[in-house]
This record gives sequence, C-alpha cells and structure tokens, in this order.
Amino acid sequence: MREADWEQMTLERLAEEPLGWQPLTGRDIAPGATSAAGHPAYARLGEQPQRESWSEVAIPSRLRAALRRLNPEVPREYLDQAMAEILRPQSADPIAENKRIHDYLTEGYRLTYIADGAEHNPTIRLLGSHPEQNEWLAVNQVIVATGEVERRFDVVLYLNGMPVVV
Repeated sequence: MREADWEQMTLERLAEEPLGWQPLTGRDIAPGATSAAGHPAYARLGEQPQRESWSEVAIPSRLRAALRRLNPEVPREYLDQAMAEILRPQSADPIAENKRIHDYLTEGYRLTYIADGAEHNPTIRLLGSHPEQNEWLAVNQVIVATGEVERRFDVVLYLNGMPVVV
C-alpha cells in the first residue's frame, strides 16, 4: 500500500460516522488559500479559513470563530487577546508546550478584564461540551516551513483550529 493510499483511507475512516471529521488537504488550509465555493468545511466560517503563515500549524481564523461561538459573553477584543496568548509558545520544550495547550483545551483559559467598571474573570472555553459544538478537521499533507526547514505532516487532526494530533 502506498503512503497516499494510507492517508486517503485514514481520511475516509475519520469522515465516517460516528467520528465525522471533515477531510481537507493541506492546500485547502495553506497560507493564501481561498475557500472552495460550496465546500462544506467552509460553510460555518465567514472568515478566510487558512493558516496565516507557513511556520504556524494552527488555523487562527477557525480558533477565533470557535472562541466567539463558545464564549459569546466575552467581548471580541478580549477573546482576540486570549487567542494570541494561547497560540504564542511559552517554551521551546515540546512536552511543556503540549501540556500547556492540553490544559487550555481541558480546563479553559483564565482571563481577567475590566468592562463597564467591573472586573470580569471568565474561563475561556476552547471546546464545546458537545461534539456538534466543535469543528473537526482531518487534513493530509500539511506543510510547515521555518527558515530553511520544511516539514510535511501526513495527517493533522484539528479541533476548532487547534492541531491536536499529528
């Protein structure tokens, strides 16, 4: 079996119920990609759904949409601030980064802000409590390039724009 066949089989299996991951290709989410007219993966998002840079594996526009959908009571500017913090690496240690993101996914992101003269301390949810509240993407051939180094991942699973499985 060729690698491409294995990837296609994986995407097809992930797309089946009850899993229901939406299959895409790395080209669909590459920086500069535009949405395919009528493609179901783009139907729920009014913004451009691609990655913002080749060095970033996350899909910020999808994470932003999920944060707004899951936390409607928090003003957008504070959700954008939370997203920037979440996506900004805090360590060069991949294990520490995986733990940090895992904690945000499972426990939420704590934020403090002042609005209308009162202090607010919400826990920003990155995931909905029911599967249908989330966006599940299975993407093959995702390229990440930093400087002279280019890596191509066979399959990346995204949950609300966050890569959760490579």
